This record gives sequence, structure tokens and C-alpha cells, in this order.
Amino acid sequence: LIHWVQPVYPPEARKAGIDGVVLLEATIGTDGTVQRLKPFRSEPMRLTEAAEAAVRQWRYEPARDAAGKPVEAKMTVTVSFMLDRSTPPEGKK
Repeated sequence: LIHWVQPVYPPEARKAGIDGVVLLEATIGTDGTVQRLKPFRSEPMRLTEAAEAAVRQWRYEPARDAAGKPVEAKMTVTVSFMLDRSTPPEGKK
């Protein structure tokens, strides 16, 4: 991974106190861009969509075959959404 974009926590999920882990199958092209994404494990409250939006912006060093030629590759990507519960939510003490 050579360029990473932080996923945006969906406001509705944050407000509802929803955490989640999204698992995606990513196909990385010979140029290192994410070509296709397929959810293995989806989460509610738009967490899956937020994960996909971020991962589509990620860039990788291309995989290479034995001759050093760039090749398409598939990999599993895990995106975790975890709220910080160490401080009380806004307006609550």
C-alpha cells in the first residue's frame, strides 16, 4: 500500500453508536489502482459504502510475476470502524 485514504465515519452510524468491520475483496490492477471491490462482509448504516469509497482511492505497488511484469492481483481488505468510547458523547456527562 503506497497511498491510503482514511474512511469517513458515516454521521448516522456515529450518532447511532454503530461500530463495524467491513471485509472487501479488492482487485488491484497492473497500475496499482483498485479496479473492483466486492464485499465479503457488509455492515449497516452505510459503513460498507464508506469503506468502499475510501478503498477506491487507495494505491498499491503493483504485484509482479516471476519476470517482474506487473500483474493483476486479488486481496482481502479489512476496514474497521470503531468509535472512541473513552469520552462521553457530546452533550452527555
